[in-house]
Amino acid sequence: MSGIVNSAPVGVENLVYAVLSDEVAPTYGTPALISPAINVKINPKSNSDTLYADNRAVETVSSMGEVDVEIETQDLPLEVQAVLLGHTLDTTTKVMSYEADDIAPYVAIGFKVKKANGKYRYVWLLKGKFSEPEEEHSTQEDKTKFQTPKLKGTFLTRADGKWKYTADEDSGFTGGATWFTKVYSLLVVPSAPTNPVQDDTANTFGWTNVSGYDKASDYEYSTDGGATWLAVTANPQNIGNSAYAAGKVQVRVKVAVSTNRPAGLVLSSTSAYTAG
Repeated sequence: MSGIVNSAPVGVENLVYAVLSDEVAPTYGTPALISPAINVKINPKSNSDTLYADNRAVETVSSMGEVDVEIETQDLPLEVQAVLLGHTLDTTTKVMSYEADDIAPYVAIGFKVKKANGKYRYVWLLKGKFSEPEEEHSTQEDKTKFQTPKLKGTFLTRADGKWKYTADEDSGFTGGATWFTKVYSLLVVPSAPTNPVQDDTANTFGWTNVSGYDKASDYEYSTDGGATWLAVTANPQNIGNSAYAAGKVQVRVKVAVSTNRPAGLVLSSTSAYTAG
């Protein structure tokens, strides 16, 4: 008989959060620990609609709704509450103030689930807000009753339609060592710019931007066929008064380490530039 390939979950650990600062090009802060995890409950909701015809159901459509999340931890440090709930913790007095107009930020949360065979399943929920927790404190009795906090949140799909990433070592995943260094994102290579516009007299190279990358600072250019790259400062970009063979001048969306974005596909010049 072969050994166990897939194994049941037996525990949860390493519960972290990261603040979502830009949803268009998903950007997050550095993940930070919430507190040692006791329980994580995720309850996705779906909306279903059924079409009836000829006195019977003929078609049904389901859509993703909000996701209710509840986390229970060993403690909920004030430093974490200040970030997750939008409160202010005085750095000198260490007293936290609560204002009626405090706004909780959108955050991602990540954690890993330990399995009976010693392997792990990894999770990131990508966009949600937490609400003010209930508090209940009881007197200490002969038998210790731990009073652990619970925090409830509502998570949604991001603008790109994604709401969760999951990976499992039982399925061959090997990236656990870096799962919590930043919020996971798919490695999507940006398309190439289009419509090259060459002006040999003005020594410029222009293009039509890639959708979603509208700033000059999103791009880089090369005059040696991609051997070296320089930051774009304008579109069209001045490339200097030198001779360049066709294909040597190139432009692409540049690498963005913070969002795990690779360099984009290249748009190359179609004719030569002359010097002088």
